Amino acid sequence: GHLLEASVELGDAAVDELPDGLDFLVGVGSGVISDLTKWIATKKGVPFLLCGTAASMNAYTSITGSMTENNVKTSKRLDPARAVLLDPILLATAPATMTGAGIGDLLARNVANADWKLSELLRQTYFCPVPFEMMRVCQARLWPQMAALGRNDVAALQSLADAVLVSGYSMTVLDGETSPSSGSEHIISHFFDFQHEVFGLPKNLHGAQVGVGTLMMSTAFEGLRAMAPADFDPGRLARARTPLESLQRDHQRVFGEKGKVFDAVAARKRIPDADFRGYLEKILASWDALWVAVDPYLIPSAEIRAAMEASGAVTTLAGLQRTREDALQALLYGAHYRPRYTILDLFWELGLFPDLAPEILARSGVLGA
Repeated sequence: GHLLEASVELGDAAVDELPDGLDFLVGVGSGVISDLTKWIATKKGVPFLLCGTAASMNAYTSITGSMTENNVKTSKRLDPARAVLLDPILLATAPATMTGAGIGDLLARNVANADWKLSELLRQTYFCPVPFEMMRVCQARLWPQMAALGRNDVAALQSLADAVLVSGYSMTVLDGETSPSSGSEHIISHFFDFQHEVFGLPKNLHGAQVGVGTLMMSTAFEGLRAMAPADFDPGRLARARTPLESLQRDHQRVFGEKGKVFDAVAARKRIPDADFRGYLEKILASWDALWVAVDPYLIPSAEIRAAMEASGAVTTLAGLQRTREDALQALLYGAHYRPRYTILDLFWELGLFPDLAPEILARSGVLGA
């Protein structure tokens, strides 16, 4: 009943305890065991195999691992497995919560690619459509089987396993770029992990957190999509912009010594004050074109919710042992927690945060009945 943590410290301890001269390693388990096996094998310089016991996440075939270091979840470039085995009959014996977590991790695809495309348009970062296209057939095959997944149907679990393997590999073909499967929804999940590490809040399955984060952030995209350039005044936004020094003081107030992590990210992402008004004017001038480019990657949040509910996946904060205030903290500080540019950053830049955060939670349905 204890959820393990894939920490750098634990991985290094295992590396030190294992003898030299190993031929290969086999990791039998799911997310944490997979990430630790990757870490240990990479450090020892030996090949490894993964036998997944649950379709609870999509990183079996990726060349990255989510490792916690100094209370912060980070993505590490690691050696890939020589082979991965997922047996649908075995997967059907996994706890339903783990299958639901895998579904949540996969449904992040649409929000993640919308965020990635947004980053390309506004921050000129690299974007590739190939991973999204790689997953198109898998997602189409999986969507009608959500209720069957809730019943641990073996055929449905084979479709989920296929999707899990392709999703991880779609990051590997981009040399470990995780953006095709990880956007603002993963930032929410990583922030929930941070709350566990720093404030002692309960730990959850990664994919379960991602699924709830996907509901939140798909709702955020829909809210922004309904707005128009006339709703924003670049001059007023530039004048009202919070100084970086004030942000840093707030980080120290809320997170203490850990606030330095937020300071570094906020400084790295920030558009200089002298350029900020022009940056906003450029966004608003290309508003329609922006959404023409982003829309193909999004699906309605109502459809995501229906699929998650049919499968029995977690859809509320209560299911994650998180409160409304915990989720608001994730929404409002997530942009300064991870360096990836997402819609969380754009909400701050357009002056929509903090005021709109409670509405996103209410409209997403994660607060429950």
